[in-house]
Amino acid sequence: MKTEKFFQEIYDICNQNRKEQEYNIFSVLEISRKEVFICRVLSDLINPEGNHGKGSKYLKTFLKDILNRDDADEICKDAFVFKEYLIKDNRRIDIVIRTKKVFIPIEVKIYAREQEAQCFEYIDFARKYDDSANVVYLTVHGHSPGSYSLCDRNDQNHLSEKDYILISFEHHILKWLEMHIQSEDDGKMRLILK
Repeated sequence: MKTEKFFQEIYDICNQNRKEQEYNIFSVLEISRKEVFICRVLSDLINPEGNHGKGSKYLKTFLKDILNRDDADEICKDAFVFKEYLIKDNRRIDIVIRTKKVFIPIEVKIYAREQEAQCFEYIDFARKYDDSANVVYLTVHGHSPGSYSLCDRNDQNHLSEKDYILISFEHHILKWLEMHIQSEDDGKMRLILK
């Protein structure tokens, strides 16, 4: 009888720890798979004018550590971050980082279907402002966009792998957030990021 009670107590402690570690406010609010809500959080974090009050801190590390941009410091001097950036045909790019010379469109896919010519039209639009622009394609696990999104509406022109950058929540964003959780000196922001 004592052995059963002992093992039950161990099970209860382990189960409680597991529940505490898995608690996720996005899951509680049932928005963990909602692109629009996740984009709002991400765009505010990387926005120098974001509600976090940390200036370009998060944008700089996003550019350097995730996008491998050597010009991160320069971009941060006059960057604007937009969510749902409107382009032609009423299309909206999920997140855009923009300066006078740089245009970085970020397409986020969280279990959503691709739209016809989506990446193609985003890069076409971006390169009117920035000759070297690439579409940043952010997905849960880092998969590539499909040909439906990479070709124009007439299926005449196609983007190649050099036209887009693949990043994932699973590897890139999680690692980036964990880095900031470890280095954050503001207890409130550390808790929010966690």
